[in-house]
Formats: sequence, structure tokens, C-alpha cells
Amino acid sequence: MLIVGHKLKALRLQAGLSKSKFARLADLDRGTVEKAESGNDVSELTGAKLVNALSASLEADVTIEDLKADA
Repeated sequence: MLIVGHKLKALRLQAGLSKSKFARLADLDRGTVEKAESGNDVSELTGAKLVNALSASLEADVTIEDLKADA
């Protein structure tokens, strides 16, 4: 799954999360977060974990569509 790294990073920063804290909340390692924020392809499971962690941190509904490139 290809997500737009700068969108992911912007939402993480909006939530006030460091990469390490975000990774812990998403049950991922920091390197995976860095990979995703760099725009590298991630699995659907990883994408779901990232979205769930952002939704909980922002207390808002974040969807995978929010992280994909605009069509």
C-alpha cells in the first residue's frame, strides 16, 4: 500500500507525537514509521495500524484514504 509520507508526518506532528511514541502506539517499530513517512510501500496491516494510532491520538476519524495521494 502506497501512502503519502508527508501527509502521514503532518498528521503525526499535529497529534504531537514523536516517531518513537507513534510507533509504540501503532505497535510498530520506529523504522517502519520512518519507512512510511519516506513514502515507501507498506502493508495493509501496517497502514491500518498507522491510521488507528492517528485516529486515537487526534480523537478524530482518520482513514487510509486520508494518507493516499489525491486522485
